[in-house]
Order: sequence, then structure tokens, then C-alpha cells
Amino acid sequence: MSKQSGIPAPAGPTWRDPKGTQMTTEWRSVMLYPIPSIIYLFHNNVQFYTMAYVDAATYQILGNLKIVTTGILFRFALKKTLTRTQWAGPGH
Repeated sequence: MSKQSGIPAPAGPTWRDPKGTQMTTEWRSVMLYPIPSIIYLFHNNVQFYTMAYVDAATYQILGNLKIVTTGILFRFALKKTLTRTQWAGPGH
């Protein structure tokens, strides 16, 4: 335990602060965080590139196709079925 803060010092790859939050210093866990950030960065750059070459209506239609493609990928990649309510839900 640190004398100044009262927070226990890390005793290995994981430790908890007084509020119970678990923290990790394990390299494999920490390296997972940049992956969504890089995907988000790529997605934003593609969005701006797309907006420069298509009109607003086409851009919106392409943007809304993400919902349908997510449902299709969910069906085939994860081998799970969506109910009729789940298919209808994103459109409303």
C-alpha cells in the first residue's frame, strides 16, 4: 500500500483500487485497446472521402446499409438467427 494515497501497489498483472475497479498491466490486455481506435480512425477517413464524391442522398443510403449488412454478417458469421422483430427494429 502506498503511504500517500492509500491505494495498494500493483502486485502483478492485475490489482484493484479501493473502489473495486480492476486494472491490468498485462501487455496482451492493454494492446486490445488500440484496435477499435484504429478501425474508428479508418472509418472516419473513409466517410470524409465518400462525402467528397457522392451526393447527400446517396451518402445516407450507403450509411443506412450498415444496419442491413450488420444483420447479414450476424447471421452468417456468428451463425445466429434474428427474429422478425429484430430485423424490423433497426428500421424504426
